Amino acid sequence: MTARASVQLSNTVDVTAIDGATSRIIADLSEEIKAAHILIVDDDAVARTILVGHLSRVGFSRFAEAKNGQMALDLLDSEKRFDIVLLDINMPGLSGYEVCQKIRDRPEFKDLPILVQSGASSNDERSRVFAVGATDFVSKPLNPPEMIARVRMHLENRRLIGRLIAFRCRMEEELETARAMQEHMAPKDRDIQDLAGRYGLNMRAFAQSSSELGGDLWDLWPIDRDRLGICLADVSGHGVGAAMSAFRLSTLLADVAMFRPSPDALVEELNRRLCDFMSTGHFVTFCYGMIDTRSNFLRYCNAGGMPPLIIRSGPQGIRVISGESTGIPIGIRDTERYEIRDIDLLPDDIVLFYSDSLVEERRRDGTQLGETGLYDMIATLFQQERVRPFMTDLLSAFFKIIPAPLSDDLTLISIGNGRGHG
Repeated sequence: MTARASVQLSNTVDVTAIDGATSRIIADLSEEIKAAHILIVDDDAVARTILVGHLSRVGFSRFAEAKNGQMALDLLDSEKRFDIVLLDINMPGLSGYEVCQKIRDRPEFKDLPILVQSGASSNDERSRVFAVGATDFVSKPLNPPEMIARVRMHLENRRLIGRLIAFRCRMEEELETARAMQEHMAPKDRDIQDLAGRYGLNMRAFAQSSSELGGDLWDLWPIDRDRLGICLADVSGHGVGAAMSAFRLSTLLADVAMFRPSPDALVEELNRRLCDFMSTGHFVTFCYGMIDTRSNFLRYCNAGGMPPLIIRSGPQGIRVISGESTGIPIGIRDTERYEIRDIDLLPDDIVLFYSDSLVEERRRDGTQLGETGLYDMIATLFQQERVRPFMTDLLSAFFKIIPAPLSDDLTLISIGNGRGHG
């Protein structure tokens, strides 16, 4: 018997013996974990056999062996289905450090657990091992229960991460579907321009969702040959709950608006119906207005939302006229009554409906834009030579000082008299 063979045999163990610690590991291993595909990389054939023996006796059965680093990389390329790599650090040719680095350089293996084993255990070596991307480190000679426990831990973590990634992907797909449904509820640009032409107006609309699923909703519809209805709603909160409430509100609104009620009657009827399913603590801010193109006035009812703005040019410059809030948000108290407000419109006025995100988003220095900041921004726009529509200039000025992403949905609708101001 050669000296080499004697050394190899002295490292073998009785793989049929099962101690108490290993017995507990066996009892806790799930069938899913036992089915893991394990890649063992070691230039020592006996060392690979020992590892397979330890892992087999606790229930693992799917192994692949690589006797050098290049063979390990080739196996990873050809199968791509390994759940963990057990990697010896000291090998001829490609070292374990190089193999680990090359695995981590490939995006498809960024989450693959790599358990490095080495006979040396200095702090410098441990630091180098983790610097090249190893997940964990075990010292040789191996302590079988420790090694098995670490393999199990990393496989369970990988399974958990996989489930979380799958859940996140599914949720993102569902949220994208919900966002698409929300966008579908809003008037299409073609319909907006058709109505604008019908009433001799110039209209622009902008809607951008925040990073979360939100609850902004807006709509417009013809009332008669002279009057156009427009509404803007914001459901409290974010996420699926807010989106579901927005869907319900859209259905209710379509039903109520078909009877062409006055603004106060429409808001009160919506409020009564909404109270039947809104949970405690949730509500909807809602502003509904009618623009009369024959008599040149805006009649509106505002339930806790941002009141419409009238932007008016005059001899002394631009004046921003703000409407008033005429009641609490809808969906809170079904007996609430709401008042109507009228604002006379001049030929060059621009009417702006907007969500609260326009004034509540924070500048780069952390301060809110606020209503005063918005009015100043609008005044500055009209002091400059303007060749683009008002909405385009307003959004350009807004996004110059407000960093993305927005914390809330942003919706704006501007209505002018057809001379290019809208």
